[in-house]
Amino acid sequence: KDILGSRVPVVGYVAPGGARAASAGTYILYACSLAAMAEGTNVGSATPILIGGSLPLIPKVADRNKSVHDKGSSSGDTEQRKIENDAVASIRSLAEMNGRNADWAEKAVRQASNLSAREALDQHVINMMAPDISHLLGNLDGQKVNLQGHQVILHLLPSR
Repeated sequence: KDILGSRVPVVGYVAPGGARAASAGTYILYACSLAAMAEGTNVGSATPILIGGSLPLIPKVADRNKSVHDKGSSSGDTEQRKIENDAVASIRSLAEMNGRNADWAEKAVRQASNLSAREALDQHVINMMAPDISHLLGNLDGQKVNLQGHQVILHLLPSR
């Protein structure tokens, strides 16, 4: 929420090589005004995981003879579907807001899909690749971003 409410553009940068924006990191990267990755990084696996188990399962009278693990018969399945559908709507909204690939974002949630930095660039999941901060700042200079309904041009390098 802080990223979305920021009064300055926020750039997500996955670096150095070997780093990843997995799970919640995928949502954070999609929330940023601009997204960049270094070579040798990856993004994805954004499927929500219930930590500590799910809500207590209370079978209906008619379901008492069925296993609570039967597909579609437990409140746990319903709970997981609700959580997953909410996550999909959230990440698709972030992708659409920042002009990035909403279909792949959904795959990252539903299928725990992952992409390398190059694949993420090719599939419009990120805006650019940069090997280090110096190159990142150079690539960002002059970029246009939408910030709370206004277009902003980034000026990050000294005037020449």
